[in-house]
Amino acid sequence: MIRANFSQAFDFFTVSLTVSELAKEFGKTTKDITWGITLVLMFRSVGSIAFGIAADRYGRKWPFVVNNILFIILELGTGFCQTYNQFLAVRALFGVAMGGLYGNAAGQSNCVSLYFASLTDSSHCT
Repeated sequence: MIRANFSQAFDFFTVSLTVSELAKEFGKTTKDITWGITLVLMFRSVGSIAFGIAADRYGRKWPFVVNNILFIILELGTGFCQTYNQFLAVRALFGVAMGGLYGNAAGQSNCVSLYFASLTDSSHCT
């Protein structure tokens, strides 16, 4: 869960702190570039639905692994965009990956917490 939050925050500030540079690079206004941030936020729900269904069907491990690989590739891909339309497409796909990360990360962290809780004697907590 910490990795999911860190990655999301890192990405958000990486793009939002470089909006003016991205606008200059793509020949667009800063308002146009912020659509890339908006697309990430809009497509997160698509990712959570898609990867949630995959986690229910195949278990959490492999959808989580695939999602992390997709997340990394799209994060790096943002830096290699040559056109504004490529930038928007990569950011939309990144939103899908970001949305898929949270459900599986939360599920994994709950399993770890429950595992460690089962190792301790919690009879004093009643």
